[in-house]
Amino acid sequence: EDAVPAIEWWDIPVCVLDPSISGASEGAQYSKCPLLQAHGAVPKVITGLVEHPVPFEPAQSAGRRKTLPMFLTAQEKKKLRRQRRANAYQQYIQGIQMGVIPTPEPKVRLANMMKVMAQAHTQDPSAVEASVRAQVERRKTKHLLHNEEQRRTRAERAAQLRRKLKEDTSRQVHATLFKLRLKFLF
Repeated sequence: EDAVPAIEWWDIPVCVLDPSISGASEGAQYSKCPLLQAHGAVPKVITGLVEHPVPFEPAQSAGRRKTLPMFLTAQEKKKLRRQRRANAYQQYIQGIQMGVIPTPEPKVRLANMMKVMAQAHTQDPSAVEASVRAQVERRKTKHLLHNEEQRRTRAERAAQLRRKLKEDTSRQVHATLFKLRLKFLF
């Protein structure tokens, strides 16, 4: 069994030999080491000063640094879209609750008009049915007008066709191949 040393070998570079103790054993010479006692020896490496590294300029300047775009998987895109739409709907509902956005009129159809307008239906069923038909027609007209506004003109379609034909296909071409088995078609 080895005796426990007065100072470990990894602490020796930090401590200084005490010159007043000469001829004593090595452990006794290091007896005043700050690691063993709080006073006495002057350490070589450890000081009360804080050493700060010298600042230097990075190899690439911060102005030219480009961040790579983050590509998401199809599942992540769907999740983000769901969250974005749910957040927008939640804000819409909160706007209605605070009174900032006017409350939309209920979407009444002929199938649910008895549930929505039960009180008014018993008083004048013909007028309620006429108003429901008018609402349905307004919604349908609004939908058709929106579709017509989104539809591209003949010139825009021709420009897109020209753009597709002029597209550089030397790097990448998307094509779809179908194989038809005619004996199973008829």
